[in-house]
Amino acid sequence: MQARHPLARHFSAMSGSDQNLQDLFQDPALQIFQSVTLVGFRKPNWSGHSGANSILNVLPVNSFFLKRPVPGPIYRAWKPFRGWFYARNPYYEINSAWLEMNVAFDWFRKRNHIYHFLSGDNEFFFSGSLKRFPRQNRLVCTFHGVSSETQHLASYPKIRSLDAAIVVAGNMVEFFQTILGPDRVRCIPHGVDTTFWQPSETKSRNQSAQVLFVGSHLRDFDVLRRVIQIVSGRDSSIRFHAVVSKAHAALFKDLNCLSIYPRIDDDELRRLYQTSDVFVCPLLQCTASNSLLEALACGVPIVATDTGGVRDYVSEDSAALTRPGDAEEMAQALFSLIDDENHRQEMSIAARKRALQLDWMVIAHSLAELYRSL
Repeated sequence: MQARHPLARHFSAMSGSDQNLQDLFQDPALQIFQSVTLVGFRKPNWSGHSGANSILNVLPVNSFFLKRPVPGPIYRAWKPFRGWFYARNPYYEINSAWLEMNVAFDWFRKRNHIYHFLSGDNEFFFSGSLKRFPRQNRLVCTFHGVSSETQHLASYPKIRSLDAAIVVAGNMVEFFQTILGPDRVRCIPHGVDTTFWQPSETKSRNQSAQVLFVGSHLRDFDVLRRVIQIVSGRDSSIRFHAVVSKAHAALFKDLNCLSIYPRIDDDELRRLYQTSDVFVCPLLQCTASNSLLEALACGVPIVATDTGGVRDYVSEDSAALTRPGDAEEMAQALFSLIDDENHRQEMSIAARKRALQLDWMVIAHSLAELYRSL
């Protein structure tokens, strides 16, 4: 019986089989992952196949990936200091502190190793202090937030201990270059698991057009409400579906043309993508968006706000982009797509093609190139 690959360990956090591991490291370009530990915890608003840590669904590599509740003694020790941490980083949580403690314990067991925090915005705080101990280890963080969410990092001295910062959209490159310099900032797109998020092989034809909206973070709910009102006022047969939190669902309770899903599992979410004719995404600002990537991977034509890093992920052959705050233009773009089935089919093919360029295995090669440079 063949031995289990040595990287298949740490908190039972990995997914995939031994064969997956063997296939992964037969590629010389990815062997550098044997010297890397990916660090992260899944946010409660992510599906099991989305978010920064979904790379672990595709690359079952060495990781500190928080799955279980923080031990009681750690939580009790954290409470007196919670306010102090919050004043310096409002996104830092007890889960983050527990992750960093595990990195610190591991730091002294390894040399020439890379620790990559998958959500540096709210997971990285005191690990920069580890650079005082000469182990020749390296620190990397991926940052996802827009400028208003990352301003506090500019005054945080430990951020300058990073050997590399990864941003997921071009609109954040300049901000981090002013902190770290141009040599330590790299733009690498957010990835998507295209083996899970994919078009249905037997998509049935809907009797009426189905429009899907997913998400809450930095969404323009005022525009979304106006779009639904405009569209339903002109064609009451068009059906909207919204996957939103209970708090945001209250904004739409008077709209009869809308079905709301406050909590669904991954399979049901994928089914909604697969049975939708158009995905609509009004945004206030954006770097990367899990829901945009999921829609692309499921081959759903997109109507989205042209803001932030949206154009880093979609193009005009896979999405109709509209001006920020312009509900009338977004509604008209929806009508144009709904009325033109051939165009929707062309956009569906282009969307899936673009998603395959952003598959986690493709992104892994970009990460491997960065790791080798360190």
